[in-house]
Amino acid sequence: MNLITSFLTLSLTAALTASAAPTADLTKRIIGGYLLGSHGAPYAVKISISLNGQDLSCGGSILSKTHIITAAHCVVDDAGTSVLPPQHFTIGYGDSSIPKQKTVKATKVTMHPGYRQQKVNANDLAIIEVPEMQLLEQPKNSAARAISIFNGSIDEGQMLVAMGWGSTKTDNDPESLSDELKAALVHVGDQKSCKKFYPDYISSNGSKVCALNKYSPGNSTCKGDSGSAVVIKGKGGYYLAGLVSQGGRAVNSNCGTADGYSLFTRISHHLDFISSVTGLDNSTLTKQY
Repeated sequence: MNLITSFLTLSLTAALTASAAPTADLTKRIIGGYLLGSHGAPYAVKISISLNGQDLSCGGSILSKTHIITAAHCVVDDAGTSVLPPQHFTIGYGDSSIPKQKTVKATKVTMHPGYRQQKVNANDLAIIEVPEMQLLEQPKNSAARAISIFNGSIDEGQMLVAMGWGSTKTDNDPESLSDELKAALVHVGDQKSCKKFYPDYISSNGSKVCALNKYSPGNSTCKGDSGSAVVIKGKGGYYLAGLVSQGGRAVNSNCGTADGYSLFTRISHHLDFISSVTGLDNSTLTKQY
């Protein structure tokens, strides 16, 4: 994980290969979209990372009273190989507004053993363990609760909701950072278009979910959303389909442009890893509300 010294923009020549691991991507934010309201996403958490005198930012989702899921690139050192000690991480939860959140300190951090920091990050997820949080079982109108993992089919053109805290401007203006959680509607791309950005892409039922901005220009993830939830509407509510991993655009360096894309880690692809770390069986992790 590279340190953030300023809000950098992607170079035009490197725009096709933008990764969530470098400095620019640890400040990914939602562009366009809408505010979720005080308890609009009770499973969403803000992860503050204190490192070498700097405050970095990622998002995550509650899986249980003691477990948070986030992106692996949010928890590693500059080389992308070693996990940072848990004392570097503070988790804010219980409200979409950062000043109103309760906070807990991480006690353990487990990165997916197959994580590789590369052009398209492989196995980009990690589990953060925390002291027991105050959660409610009722899925609606709760201050904080766990979210179930979606393990159904995700089809071309399907709508997902990506979320995160941060800048509301496409040029990554640091003065436009928001304390309120925002969400953006994104759409799953077609195989041919997604292969231009991820040559191994077959469908969003594999290891990655591919979303294309051309279906909803002006709405996308951008520069602090890393690790944040990407959810899908299912029976009884919203389920965790993915987490923000990386993205970019073909020509323009700004976020939300019609030529842009996002790649999200598909959570259900990693149920065995999640179960081994959390101790939760697959039926619990994917239960319906």
